[in-house]
Amino acid sequence: MPAPRAGHQPQDGYQGAAAAQALFAAVQAAGVHRVFGSADARVSVVSLPGGITVWVRGGAFFWRGADGAQRTHWWADAQGAARRLVDELAALLRAPTAA
Repeated sequence: MPAPRAGHQPQDGYQGAAAAQALFAAVQAAGVHRVFGSADARVSVVSLPGGITVWVRGGAFFWRGADGAQRTHWWADAQGAARRLVDELAALLRAPTAA
């Protein structure tokens, strides 16, 4: 995941980018492959298989679960968010596909 771009940075910008980088590393360490991300001072994004996109901004990770409901997790706990996301991915893989 690239480092945040230089220039004027909001006060929490580097924390958000660092949180995205920590989440990126944590889901990869949990065995999730094909993880992509972009770190920026304004908003960062981590994309996972199964169509899960995690937005990192304002002190939290945000994503939509398989049921479409928004999930949030405090960005200071990237390991906890990664565990929730791995569980979410496992549920998506277990879900029956339409015939």
